[in-house]
Order: sequence, then C-alpha cells, then structure tokens
Amino acid sequence: MTLLSGVSFFLITLVMFALMALGIPIFVSIGLAAFTGLALIFGPMHAMVDFTSFLWQSLSNFELVTIPLFVLTAMLVEESKIGDELFHCAKAWIGAVPNGLGVAVVLTCAVFASITGSSPVTAVTVGLIALPALAKEGYPDSLRGADRSFVLVTHYQRLLEHIVPDKVHVLAGGRILRSGDHTLAHELERRGYDWVISEAA
Repeated sequence: MTLLSGVSFFLITLVMFALMALGIPIFVSIGLAAFTGLALIFGPMHAMVDFTSFLWQSLSNFELVTIPLFVLTAMLVEESKIGDELFHCAKAWIGAVPNGLGVAVVLTCAVFASITGSSPVTAVTVGLIALPALAKEGYPDSLRGADRSFVLVTHYQRLLEHIVPDKVHVLAGGRILRSGDHTLAHELERRGYDWVISEAA
C-alpha cells in the first residue's frame, strides 16, 4: 500500500507539472491531477463521485454570490457618476489641510474600493475625476523628484510591480532589520521573512 501511494503521488505530480508545461491553467492542472490521483487510489467511479461532490460543495458556497454583486455595484456607481460627488465631498471635508486634494483622492479611493470591491474600477473612475482636478491645482505630472519622497508600508509584494521603490526596508520589532533596492522585495517573496529575522538575531 505504501509503494502504491508513493507511485500514485509521483504520477499525480508528473501529470500536474506536465499539464502546466503545456500551458494549461494552474487550477485546471491541479484539478485534473487530483482526479487522476483519486482514480489511481480509489478507482474511477469513486473518484468521479468524490470529485463531483467536491465541485458541487464549492460552487454552492453562498459567498460566491457577492462577486457578481460587487461587479454590478461597480457598474452602477460608474454609470451614475456617484464617484464625482464622492470626490467633491472628500475634497470639501479635507481640502483645506496641506496637500488636502491628494488626501481627498486617497480617501475617495478607499471608500470607492470598499463599495465596489474592484481596484481597476476604482482606479479608472476616480482617476478620470481626480487627475484633471489635480492638474488644475498645479500638481505635477510626476510626483517623483529629488525633493519629494513617499513611504509605503505593505507586505504585498505584487504592489511593487506597479510602484518601483528606490529603497526597501524590512521592519520587525520596531527596528529595520535589512535594507536594499527593489530586488529585496522579490527575494522576500521567494524566500519569506524568516531568514532576515534569523540573520538579525
């Protein structure tokens, strides 16, 4: 039984990576590999019953209903021009503080994203409203310069694919453990954070 399990595991892994190498999407490759493994261990009929039961339980999850509702909400907000009023409201609240218009843009994006659940819709809708207003107020086309800096606190490395930082710092326990350029973020994504903490200990 142990030998059979080992051979089955090897075949499942081989099938999965072979399908990925052929360009088949990862979720399909994993699903087909799992079905192959069930068929090898328990038989084709038992695998079919288990697999269809698992698919039905996954698709009957009520939380999936929220996805099309978020998309619908985003479309309604975009078409009804609520974003205009939301931006003007945020500008009226905090537009008087230093860099108030920039803060108003961030606040509008936060509220809009929480309503729609879609970052691209938020970027397009708020961007169409905010960019002309920012240009009118004299904000430069590029906010990057020698006399200006920004601090971005995140553990989401993919965000740094769109915002390329000059410096990356790893902060833990109230102190900076390691610093580097943007390649450090990719290294952290690949290796995790444990090696940084162990080296600093």
